[in-house]
Amino acid sequence: MENGRLAFTIVVNTEQLYVLDPVNGDVRRLTIAPGDQYQPTQSPDGTQIAFSTTRDGNSEIYVMNADGSEPRLLSHGSAKEGEPSWSPDGEKIAFDRYRFEGYGENDNPLYSAAVCVNLACSVA
Repeated sequence: MENGRLAFTIVVNTEQLYVLDPVNGDVRRLTIAPGDQYQPTQSPDGTQIAFSTTRDGNSEIYVMNADGSEPRLLSHGSAKEGEPSWSPDGEKIAFDRYRFEGYGENDNPLYSAAVCVNLACSVA
């Protein structure tokens, strides 16, 4: 929670992101997108929110302004990505990346980490 606001997910058919102002109780929807939007985390300065989404068919990491505007894709590919986390200075976002070898999602998960610096990502 930054600037007194809390970003969270509500599930009604799909998961969408909302922000709550705990002082006055106002709730505002941030995302209107296909698929699920989840795991929001605010940047240390409170100006941006990183989150996981399936809006493009695969779990990927996006960043948007704290008011919900200008969503930008950070990661892409066939791996599932989630659990974004900002560095204390707000310059980097780390997240989990995993894929499965075999025929089903219970077969041999392969995990790695990825880091985005200034909105450019690479596998760590």
